[in-house]
Amino acid sequence: MRFHGVDLPQVVIDAQKRGNLVLFAGAGISMDAPSSYPNFLNLATELGGTAYPIEEHELIDRYLGRLVERGIPVHERVKTRLSDPASRPNHLHESIVRLFGGADNIRIVTTNFDDHFRGAAQAVYGAAPEIYRAPALPLGDDFKGIVHLHGSVLDDAKRLVLTDADFGRAYLTQGWARRFVQQLFSKFVVLFVGYSHQDLPLLYLARGISAAEDGPGRYAITPSGNDTFWDNLGITPAHYPLRVAPLAKHGALGDCLSVWAETANLGSLGTEARIKGLVTSDRPLGLEEDDFLKQALLDLGTLRYFVRHAKDPRWLDWIEEHPEFSAIFVPGGSLNERSAQLAFWFAEEFAIPHFGLALEMVRRKNQTLSPALWHSVAQRFHAHAAAGDPLRFWVPILLKTIPANGHSDFLAYMIDHCTVPADEQTILQLFRALSAPKLNLKRRFFPPEDGKPVVPDAEVEPIAHDYTMGRAYQAKIQPRLDVFAKGIALIVTITFEEANALLVMYGKAGPKWDPISGSRGSVTSRAQDFLHNGFSVLIEAGADVLQWADEHDSKFAFSLIGQWIESESLILRRLAISGMARYQPLTSDEKLSWVISNRIVENFGLKNETFALLAAVYAEAGEMVRTELLNQAEAAMNPEGEDYERYEFFNLLSWLHKHAPDCTLVTEKLGSVQQRHPEWKMRDHPDFNSWVSGGAVQPVPDSPVEASQIEAMKLDALLEESARLAKVKDTFGEPFQAGFLQEIARTAEGNFAWSEGVAAEALERKDVPAEIWSALVRGWSTHHTPEQWASVLTIVERLEPIYDTVLYEMSSLLKGAVERKEDGLPVSLFDSALARANAVWAACVVHEQALPETTDNWVTVAINRTSGYLLDFYFESFRLLWPKRQEEQGRIDSVLQALEVAIGGDGPASEIAGILVTAKAALLEEVSQDWYTEHVLPLLAAPTNSRQSEQAWDGYLVWGTWSQTMLPGLIPAFLHHLPDITGASDERSRMFCSHLAGLAVFGAIDPLDSGWLDEFLTRAQNRERMHWVGSVTDILRDADDQAKESAWDRWIRRYLEARVQSNPIALDADESGAMCEWTLVLKSHYAEILELLLASPAPNLKRGMFYYRLQEAALLDRAPALTARLLTALLSQEDGQQLWDLEQVHIMVSDLIDLKATEPALRPLCEQLGRIGSPRALEFQGRLQA
Repeated sequence: MRFHGVDLPQVVIDAQKRGNLVLFAGAGISMDAPSSYPNFLNLATELGGTAYPIEEHELIDRYLGRLVERGIPVHERVKTRLSDPASRPNHLHESIVRLFGGADNIRIVTTNFDDHFRGAAQAVYGAAPEIYRAPALPLGDDFKGIVHLHGSVLDDAKRLVLTDADFGRAYLTQGWARRFVQQLFSKFVVLFVGYSHQDLPLLYLARGISAAEDGPGRYAITPSGNDTFWDNLGITPAHYPLRVAPLAKHGALGDCLSVWAETANLGSLGTEARIKGLVTSDRPLGLEEDDFLKQALLDLGTLRYFVRHAKDPRWLDWIEEHPEFSAIFVPGGSLNERSAQLAFWFAEEFAIPHFGLALEMVRRKNQTLSPALWHSVAQRFHAHAAAGDPLRFWVPILLKTIPANGHSDFLAYMIDHCTVPADEQTILQLFRALSAPKLNLKRRFFPPEDGKPVVPDAEVEPIAHDYTMGRAYQAKIQPRLDVFAKGIALIVTITFEEANALLVMYGKAGPKWDPISGSRGSVTSRAQDFLHNGFSVLIEAGADVLQWADEHDSKFAFSLIGQWIESESLILRRLAISGMARYQPLTSDEKLSWVISNRIVENFGLKNETFALLAAVYAEAGEMVRTELLNQAEAAMNPEGEDYERYEFFNLLSWLHKHAPDCTLVTEKLGSVQQRHPEWKMRDHPDFNSWVSGGAVQPVPDSPVEASQIEAMKLDALLEESARLAKVKDTFGEPFQAGFLQEIARTAEGNFAWSEGVAAEALERKDVPAEIWSALVRGWSTHHTPEQWASVLTIVERLEPIYDTVLYEMSSLLKGAVERKEDGLPVSLFDSALARANAVWAACVVHEQALPETTDNWVTVAINRTSGYLLDFYFESFRLLWPKRQEEQGRIDSVLQALEVAIGGDGPASEIAGILVTAKAALLEEVSQDWYTEHVLPLLAAPTNSRQSEQAWDGYLVWGTWSQTMLPGLIPAFLHHLPDITGASDERSRMFCSHLAGLAVFGAIDPLDSGWLDEFLTRAQNRERMHWVGSVTDILRDADDQAKESAWDRWIRRYLEARVQSNPIALDADESGAMCEWTLVLKSHYAEILELLLASPAPNLKRGMFYYRLQEAALLDRAPALTARLLTALLSQEDGQQLWDLEQVHIMVSDLIDLKATEPALRPLCEQLGRIGSPRALEFQGRLQA
């Protein structure tokens, strides 16, 4: 970048911005007035005078050493000469100091002995940085301040490095200067100023340079002509021109440093103002202005200023070859943040208002777009509701370049903004793209059929979502089918043909079924539509087109029906059948003949539309064509074949009989089938292959035997029918037995006497299969009279030998018995129920399957096991017995004894018991403190192994609560478990810290006085501390005012005061940021909390939308200056990206200015707004008053 004719390397510019630059200053810096000190050579010759002149080619350090040998006090005279009270810092000292932006940021190393850099810092910043003087040097790779590498006139003169002996000690024998520069060059970018190629210090520095590891770079601002010297030292020169008298010879160096310092200190608002002035001016750019703007493109913050104000099309030509701009046209490439900003700029300022120029740029860039640019352009069309010519010319480019992650919603939004008929072709092109099928590979869960290759599973779906595609279709296309019918018909045809081809290629489609057609019950209704994608819209579009064509263009309708019925796509064939049902020119006989000629009735995959067509025409058709249809169906459905084929023929006949009850052809055939299968009945929805009810697929087939028939059956009849139905299968190959058993359960539920009688029969036999008992016990899991409960318990007691086959059913029965509030288990029968539960538990211990090695949530595992289900019986028993706990203490103790047995084992069932017992810790502590202390607390405080620890704590953290009496034992258990939590999942850590937060806010044990909070803070990791702060916030937000004030008075105020003072550990920026939320939940202490947080490191917000909540809270007038300081601190940690609530920041800043425009804290706030790219920063600065 150029500064007054000096082209500084980009590395140096970047290092200065990052604070990674060290200025290495030589004697030339102190030569100009009012410093007016000589360079090293002139200083030496002054000392020797004419009495002891320097010899030709004599090195200066050797010369000064010779003077010392002759008794001349060289060191004292140098100190005196360079301590002239008339000498003061000059413009070079001040410019160099100003480059660092603050006294605390200065990194200057000088071989000069004078104190002018300190004086310059004091003059510029009102404070001096740390000063280091040889030989007491800091670490070269870790310092800030001014380093006098060869000593200072402020020290004893003997410490000045002047003679060859002095240099020898500094760089050789003692080596403190060499070590410092080696470390320095390895860490920092170093810029030499004020040195010439003849300067003695450089010769010694060269030794440190050559020994140093490769660092980030070394550079020098120097006149041209001696590049070889600098290259040999590993230093890259940047040249400045020498001037001729009467101008100062080295004046260009001073001008360069001055302008550089001025530019570096413009601040965000000053930089934006300069950029705005340049890009909104009509005059051509100068070289340095051009450099300044190109430099602005390299930083995200200043780039934002460019894109905000550069709106003239000439800037497209100016930026065309810039790498960051060219990147936005690279297909498939991911963009850095700067290129992303340029993509948005191009889309916002040029894609629509200057679409011709924008498209010409696209042409020159090979007609490709990056994904980010594609999305930016698409978003702009939506944001500006643009259509017409800009959209018409852009759509082909956008469709050609749509990225893999292209958001199809934007294409639908573009349709929303179009007008009809002007944008007809644009709409059709966009709709075609929305409906285009795409293949998605999925994990295969089942092996392929023998001989077929092992490849992933696959599904095909359109690019667009159902909602957005449907909205576009209904708003623009459906109302104007007079314009779009033929274009939409073509899209429907192409899309479903292509989708079918993709499915066939992956073996996912056949002549009678494919997943698209199988997920759509009817093409004319969404009642049974489970596609949930844009194909649903396209099916409706096809049906609408046929309906429109039938009403307005019958020739087109007939042509389309003929085309679609010949398709390999089932959906297109179904659309054709649906269209034929409505097609008016043909008679019923002709339509039925069309069904026969296309052999439609043979394909179950066309059932819904076929049945609808038959319902419309069969009754009115002639006998001859009816006969032909029935013969074709009978031959295809094979009444002597598979169960599902026989049933399908019965189903067809039943449907035809419903719609043509007088047809004897149907009646005769239907009667014959019913004689062979009297149990078959017509479905509720015979025209569908499946029917989903209540939002879930029926878990089992319907029972072919009704409850009234089952009630008439004795045990033998039940067994016989169950065995028979195990072999009879429905359309999908599933046995009817499952539906029959479910109907037995429902019958048992509704008719206890019948089930009791069947059970009595079954108890006398040993050949009753488990599924019969399972059905009966399921039916008994309902409300009963006391007598019925007694009977049930008596029956299931005799089932104990087969408990292993009905574990779930028995657990459900017992759990429901004690849970049910009405007609539940009488307390008088509890002992019997408990005995059954204990027996079932014994079976669970034997048969419970092993638990997984690891899981994210042990509670979920536990409650989904039969053992976990049964444990609810024990826990619910306490609620049953508790109302009369004095009288029922013996039974309560029996339940506790059963739980003790449950947790005392070593198998999977006992693991489950351990999980759920800790989940019910508070309940058990209330029932018996002693039992809780002896059996529950040890699971948490002293688990036998890490697995038990994780399981027990999962149980407690997921479901557990606490009481005040539990805390003395529970808090140490929490702290004992803390090391395990620091290595656990994020969710476990969050739950753990949430519980601890609750203990802090509501617990009777003071978290500070007791020391547990300090122990948590010192032993926890940052993640846990952040989770704890967030949980305290959430709890306080929901707490009442009394609880909030109590927590503040008891510990929160003292906690904040201690943390700000690093007690017990320092408060970091993330924690401080999270605690900003406390200002909103403890509003009465808003100012106090702000003052404390502002004494900590600048808060770093991690939780989104804080500014929004702060603005909504309307707290600014309680502490305007503190609020301004808080916003400044918060924004100093932001980069302007994803700051979704910036508008709320603007509102607050505007309000603060209205409150007091002279408030000093508002100026740095405006500067931070400018730094992050706020478009209103300049406006706010202009409203401030001195």
